[in-house]
Amino acid sequence: AGAIADALSELTREQFRENQSGIFEVSQERRLADNAALAIRLLSETETDSTEEREQNRGSTVDGTYNFVTKEIVIVSDDPEGLRIDEGVLAHEIGHAIQDQHFDLGQYRRDTLDRDKAILGLIEGDVHYVEQQYRRACRNGGWEQGCLTPQADSQSGGGGGGSSGPANWGLYFQSIQPYNDGPAFIDYIYESGDGWGSVNDLYDDPPTTAFEV
Repeated sequence: AGAIADALSELTREQFRENQSGIFEVSQERRLADNAALAIRLLSETETDSTEEREQNRGSTVDGTYNFVTKEIVIVSDDPEGLRIDEGVLAHEIGHAIQDQHFDLGQYRRDTLDRDKAILGLIEGDVHYVEQQYRRACRNGGWEQGCLTPQADSQSGGGGGGSSGPANWGLYFQSIQPYNDGPAFIDYIYESGDGWGSVNDLYDDPPTTAFEV
């Protein structure tokens, strides 16, 4: 992993919750607009602090991250005593690092929720599809040395799926959609085209709506 990403670290769930709060520092105007948008869609109560709920969701459900700005992989462990890295989650995040090297993940416009989910359907669908293949090989004895997968069957793999439930289930289902639909989308492109070549071509012409995925 060191040859692919600039840094690899592992945090306990508690450490991750403490360290990720900075990304949710937004203006009061944006916070109120987000509160209103979620309330209109019946995803939260009118008086709910949606930014806080987003922070709590992320802190509770993410198993690993890749930061395409710092080029750092972080693996989150729900076992503070063992701090064992789940190989499936690591494979997922290494997949993001490889994507970024070849396709520049920061290049895409993701200015609406629909466009964001479309792009994530490609990005997360691609690496989650690979993670699924990796875990299948683990279960079927496909690796000579075996696999270390303490969270082997987490629902959402590298991007999400921690042990505690989310603060807001509506936001959770919204965020998990690319992980849920994306792998089937990638599998369809892979099987109906020329394999990985067709998948790679999507990065030059990505889907623009979640409906496409």
